[in-house]
Amino acid sequence: MPEADAKGVEETSYQLNHYLPCQASAADIAKETAARQQDKAAHRLDKTAHLLDRTAHLLDKIVHRLDKTVH
Repeated sequence: MPEADAKGVEETSYQLNHYLPCQASAADIAKETAARQQDKAAHRLDKTAHLLDRTAHLLDKIVHRLDKTVH
């Protein structure tokens, strides 16, 4: 095997052993980050829904008291 071919094989081997795991871990990090962002967004939506329910309840109480005052 000529020296240039051996160097090419060595370089390819290095790339496979070094860059592919880095790319795989970067993909794992991206997936984990996306999952965390989704969890945070879901939590914010839950909090917003709770606040909207509470606001609706308080508005119902206000309307009920106004009805009592008017009648």
